[in-house]
Amino acid sequence: MYRLMDSNINRVCEGFRVIEDILRFKYNELNLTKRLKVSRHRIRTSLYQLDKTLLHHRDVQSDIGLIVDQDLNLEEFKSIESIILGNFKRVQEGLRTLEEIAKSLNRFEENTLFKEVRYVTYNLEREIIFYIEEKPLLTLPSLYGITYLKGSRGRSNIDIVEEFIKADLKLIQYREKDLSQKEKLKECIKIRELTSKNNVTFIVNDDIDIALLVDADGVHIGQDDLPINRVRKLIGKNKIIGVSTHSPSQAKKAELDGADYIGVGPIFPTKTKVNVCKAVGLDYLKWVEKNISIPFVAIGGIKEANIDSVLSQGAKSVAIVSELTLSNDISSKVKAVIRKIEEKSYNEV
Repeated sequence: MYRLMDSNINRVCEGFRVIEDILRFKYNELNLTKRLKVSRHRIRTSLYQLDKTLLHHRDVQSDIGLIVDQDLNLEEFKSIESIILGNFKRVQEGLRTLEEIAKSLNRFEENTLFKEVRYVTYNLEREIIFYIEEKPLLTLPSLYGITYLKGSRGRSNIDIVEEFIKADLKLIQYREKDLSQKEKLKECIKIRELTSKNNVTFIVNDDIDIALLVDADGVHIGQDDLPINRVRKLIGKNKIIGVSTHSPSQAKKAELDGADYIGVGPIFPTKTKVNVCKAVGLDYLKWVEKNISIPFVAIGGIKEANIDSVLSQGAKSVAIVSELTLSNDISSKVKAVIRKIEEKSYNEV
């Protein structure tokens, strides 16, 4: 019976860990990851006083289950969802077995714990499956487009967006500080039409109300804007939240709070925004590449002339603003920059 208990505790904790790591490293979901970890630790620590006894009765070599598994070849998971569901079943079946073993050994406190955790997993299973269905992992394009009315040579934001789309830019952020809310709404309605028609991701900077009114794909917020958890309540799980960050602590907080991606910068001095912080340089970008698992876009003072230094620090997505919007031929400039980024990435591979 102790051998049976040892095997099922390991099975349960291993199943929890697989699901936990998927939520942690693939989806960066803090709340569900924490709840999985708490349940795993409750099971692992429930029988600390029996650790040596369980180890004494462990006998892997004579376990006929290894032969059964090889002969039947039952577990052929083909998707993330099937891996999660399979491991939840492993956890739940193991906990049910542990309940019966604990009862037979008159360990009623553990019996109650195993039953309680088993029922917790039924809710977790449902929440996680619905979460991953609603929350596909975000991939940022190599070039991240941003409108800049002041530096557009008299062209409108709509003109800029049309040129971006003509050049096959796949993500456009509407950033406008000087127009009235009414004027911004009018522009965003048109931009939403254009981006929807051309399968382009549309992000609205700061104005959450406008993003909701036009059904934009997401919002981008700064350090002085509403907290991420509040924004998430407003826009829902299936919308994108990007956050500007200027330091490792801000990047880590944004990741833990549930941001879908972060802006990293300003890498170089920039004049496209007022009251912007000092340039953070390439060292911060390098730190993000090594320590942050969610997507990030390098931004701030980046030009075609200095983009190589940004890409060499691990940036896969780059925002170039004024050099694009000031160009006489925006579409050709965008295509040239995208080609340069992709060639750099290809050569490094």
